[in-house]
Amino acid sequence: NVNIYSDPTQKYFGHYIFDSEGFRGKHKTLIKEGNVVNFLENERYGRGGDGRKYGYAIDSIPRMSNIFFAPG
Repeated sequence: NVNIYSDPTQKYFGHYIFDSEGFRGKHKTLIKEGNVVNFLENERYGRGGDGRKYGYAIDSIPRMSNIFFAPG
């Protein structure tokens, strides 16, 4: 089985403290033991925390930060 998580708090290329909508970045399990348990979400399509913008005139979209494989 595989476990995959997103964690923008890890200081790698996808690091951020707050996303583009002001939500605090946090560890989020995406796949646990081979089953999808979460999605990357911005405020429009979910609870937020993964919204990223490329400019002020563009709406944010869900984007990945740091994605990790974990033992499973």
